[in-house]
Amino acid sequence: MAKRATAIRRTWTADEARVLLDRWDESGESGASFARSIGVVPQRLFWWRKRLERPRAGASGGVRKSATFAPVEVRPAALVALCVPVVVTTPGGVRIEVGEVDASTAAWVVAVLGGEGRS
Repeated sequence: MAKRATAIRRTWTADEARVLLDRWDESGESGASFARSIGVVPQRLFWWRKRLERPRAGASGGVRKSATFAPVEVRPAALVALCVPVVVTTPGGVRIEVGEVDASTAAWVVAVLGGEGRS
């Protein structure tokens, strides 16, 4: 049976916590396993990690990133798409002209009329 490490003293300084968090990262152990090996409860490691704002290295070896807020503006596609004029001339000579429609609607009109795309 492996010998247990002696318990770490009750109060840690930030520097001592950093050293232990580094050792924990290098060990690859779970928080519970590492805490048990140094004689503390796992919550203490997590508390210090949060207090020092240190993400733990993940299983893939990368560092977990903290979530950040990135504001975005979501607009309907019709407002974002380019507006174009549509002109349709029937075989009988009737001309239908619409000043502005979104690009997807213009493409639909062209497809319905046979894809000629002539004005």
